[in-house]
Amino acid sequence: MKRKLMNIWMISCLKATELIEKKSVMPLSWIDKVKLKIHLRLCDPCLHYEQQSKAIDEWVKSDNSNNSSENIDTTPLQEKIIQALPPQQ
Repeated sequence: MKRKLMNIWMISCLKATELIEKKSVMPLSWIDKVKLKIHLRLCDPCLHYEQQSKAIDEWVKSDNSNNSSENIDTTPLQEKIIQALPPQQ
């Protein structure tokens, strides 16, 4: 029983990185938030990946805001990313 619960709540590093990237584009479901939080508490490499991903996202946003003369529309790119993501369960 305990092992069955572990299999339900534990996700792979691949799934964790997918959720980290998905989180930067759209809100996660509560179940995905819980699974990711559990994984990040147990997996240091994925925690570092999340920190790096946040830093890159902040850098890109700040770089785009500094280049106000170049008004870049990221909506089409965001839509492509959302369409490429697997459907939520």
